[in-house]
Amino acid sequence: MYGESLGTFKLTYYCACEICCDVETGITATGTPVVEGRTIAVDPDVIPYGTQVIINGHVFTAEDCGGAIDGNHIDIYVNDHQTALELGTGQAEVYLVK
Repeated sequence: MYGESLGTFKLTYYCACEICCDVETGITATGTPVVEGRTIAVDPDVIPYGTQVIINGHVFTAEDCGGAIDGNHIDIYVNDHQTALELGTGQAEVYLVK
């Protein structure tokens, strides 16, 4: 399941509210709906859209980006703003899915 390590990434969390995204569409940069437990926002120059990665044992798909996402930074989608705030920031080793 675990493929190549992409290195250590800064992790943050976001929801589909106007505070996190400027607009409340719930649609990613790739045109898919955001889904908690699947959607992550990435720098597509580092992790191309559609790539599946493992973070802390969970598989996510690179489907979104944001103005603050640059380099080794991943924003993980959650369903509500309070959860995003409570999860805060962290770091984790990120792996490609085999």
